[in-house]
Amino acid sequence: MKTKTNKLLALLLCFSFLAVMLSGALSVGASEFVFGEEDILLEDSQNVAPLDTQELEGAIAYAQSKSPASYSMDIWNALQLKIEDAIYLLSDDFATQTDLDKMTLELTRLADRILGSFKPYVGRISGNSRVDTSIQISNSWKNSTHTAVLANGLSLVDALSGGPLAHKLNAPILLTLNGPDGLESSVIEQFKYLKIDHVILLGGEGSISAKIRRQIANLKDITVSAERVGGDNRYDTAVQIAKKIDLLDIAEGNTDEPSYYFLADGVSSVDALCITPVAAKKNGRILLATKNVLPEVTATYLNEKQKDIDLTIVGGAIGDSVLEQAVNYSCVQSFKRISGGSRYDTAINIYKEYELEFKSHILTLTNGANYTDALAGGVLAAKLDAPMLLVHCINFYPDVTETIKSTAAKSIYVLGGKANLPDRVVDIYIDAD
Repeated sequence: MKTKTNKLLALLLCFSFLAVMLSGALSVGASEFVFGEEDILLEDSQNVAPLDTQELEGAIAYAQSKSPASYSMDIWNALQLKIEDAIYLLSDDFATQTDLDKMTLELTRLADRILGSFKPYVGRISGNSRVDTSIQISNSWKNSTHTAVLANGLSLVDALSGGPLAHKLNAPILLTLNGPDGLESSVIEQFKYLKIDHVILLGGEGSISAKIRRQIANLKDITVSAERVGGDNRYDTAVQIAKKIDLLDIAEGNTDEPSYYFLADGVSSVDALCITPVAAKKNGRILLATKNVLPEVTATYLNEKQKDIDLTIVGGAIGDSVLEQAVNYSCVQSFKRISGGSRYDTAINIYKEYELEFKSHILTLTNGANYTDALAGGVLAAKLDAPMLLVHCINFYPDVTETIKSTAAKSIYVLGGKANLPDRVVDIYIDAD
């Protein structure tokens, strides 16, 4: 009996020892696993670049330096809330650099509005006609280019699609009415004034006649070469312009840059008018579609793209069926629509979507009902690093006024003459409370 008891005790001791050893092994294993996870997290955190907070900290200090005095208390209270948001953002572990940059811009612009009687400088760029206005706009390129882009002033779409190309070439857009007498003498004189030696004609011969091309080739006093970038119709022309930008990208070695494509209505592209500065600054392409159909030439172009693109449909005219067709192409990695209840709202929403692109404190305004003066103005807005907004001369749009104020623009350039956009209308939009 004693021998059996001793054997049982020995067996129990053995099991106890094994249990302790197994427990220790599991504990050590778990400890090593947890340590390994922390080590991985630590390694990942060391690979993440620290956020640059200096600009936001400076914006907070600038905003805090303001005093209420006799300023609008609504703006003052909004500024205090924005300061609190900015301070909180600095301590947010999940904040990104984009979050910080956006907050810096919003805070600075709101603080800039605490300026009492400050009123932005308002300038006007205009001529006696749309052609003359384009000439006045082109003066901004004096001594900085030898290339010009020529577009039909009676058609919006070619000039709209050509804006990014003109910006890439650092060239102004000049307009012609493509009349039976050929190129306007005032445009020829502007070629001489700007010392232009190369002109890109946008569109086929229906947009810019063969006669005008011959005129340019045979000009006296100056030698100017002419290159046509156009297709069988406006949709094809937009694709040919996009391909021209593609070739320039390849020549510059920019094949790895992100690609931004904007799809506008080819029948009435006014909704997309204000996308030109954005597309130009982002080295984008503006393509055209109809309400319910993506043209074959556009579809083929997208289908042949080898790199990922970001696609934005601008305005509400293009139907969802076109969007559904476009997003099926493998090159389309992201897509969205920017639109509004009117062309004025669309312009506002374009600005809100891309406000981080514009940092110059300059704004351009044009008449949204008679927008011919803006045909050449989109590329100027891009050159000035400025957004474009639309105003109406009869119907007042309060949201436009609020957006103008939110930009905290120090300079506002009105595109077009006083007959098209009177001073009193501009003053109402800028000064309205």
